[in-house]
Amino acid sequence: MADRSQKALSDFVSEAQETIDALGKDLMRLEAHGAEPDPDLLNAVFRASHSLKGLSSMFGVERMARLAHALEDLLDDARMGRRLLDRGAMDLLLEAPEVFSRIIAEESAGTPPTTQDAAVRLTDRLRAGEQLGAVVAEDPLDAVAIGPEVRKVLTEYEEHRLRANVLKGLDLFRVRVAFDLAGFDRELSELTARLKAVGEVVSTLPSSDAHDPACIAFELLFASREGHAAVVLEAGPAAAVEPVARLRPVAASAPPVPGPPPRATPAPTAPPARTSTRSSAPTSAPTSAPTPAPAPTPTPAPPRPRPRPRPRPRPRPRTSPRAPPPSPPRPWPCWTAPARSPRCPRRPRRSRPARCAPPPRPCGWTSTSSTGS
Repeated sequence: MADRSQKALSDFVSEAQETIDALGKDLMRLEAHGAEPDPDLLNAVFRASHSLKGLSSMFGVERMARLAHALEDLLDDARMGRRLLDRGAMDLLLEAPEVFSRIIAEESAGTPPTTQDAAVRLTDRLRAGEQLGAVVAEDPLDAVAIGPEVRKVLTEYEEHRLRANVLKGLDLFRVRVAFDLAGFDRELSELTARLKAVGEVVSTLPSSDAHDPACIAFELLFASREGHAAVVLEAGPAAAVEPVARLRPVAASAPPVPGPPPRATPAPTAPPARTSTRSSAPTSAPTSAPTPAPAPTPTPAPPRPRPRPRPRPRPRPRTSPRAPPPSPPRPWPCWTAPARSPRCPRRPRRSRPARCAPPPRPCGWTSTSSTGS
């Protein structure tokens, strides 16, 4: 029975969520590689799905275990060359981390599961993919000088990768090297990392070539597009690099891609014969079918006359508005009529004008005594 204690639940949620995050990142990188993925990246995604299957089975989350198992089977088919990672397969793979995260959220919160239907649908779609059939007439490994003693110790995946590299036309090499027992794991990892920069390490096998009992020897099967000199440079002076001879050329052929069956093209149907209502007299000699009249050549339509542009109205000259009639002069507001002098009724007495008033006009009065009147 699965341990459902709070500590076990916390450990399960933490480890599963970490694996799901790594799975999602690796799937995004795998999508960027296209139809020919990186073998190491594909193996990393396969191991993540295998880990999720084991975790969910141990904790009793069956819907998650079934989904991870279906995801693992699809990735295994892609690793072994039985299925291509086309656009449809990648879309299914990218849906899996989201469903996994929803299941983990439900298990962490302790709510009733609502992802059962989504997990079942995605599981069925992952298992509904079509596998590729075997179309290679001869084994490509028969064309290279690799003995049966080596081939029988290779795993199925290593044998598949070796065939794929031979079909691609890559050169094969045997890299023999011996390391001290005290630090052989670190030195072997460093050698593998250097060789992966120029090719693919197909297999790493222990060898019996070590004459020193304090050393351990390995033989690596390596495939690369680079030449012998580049492989020797990366392997280092302590390694012996030997090319694998080709016994005969192998034609590079790609496996067929499964696709939808071709659509059947419907046969053209003849138009129904017209029945004539006119009665014709029967003739003794058979008459030949009338020759159909040639189809009339379509006469191009005459060009449409372009509409005549309408004349634009001439702009009227702008006339200045009539000036208003001059207003009558306004009287000076500060002018005061001159007052009459008491001594002379006709001579006005000068008054002091205002500042803004004009100077007073001279008066035309003359004395009567001067006129002799």
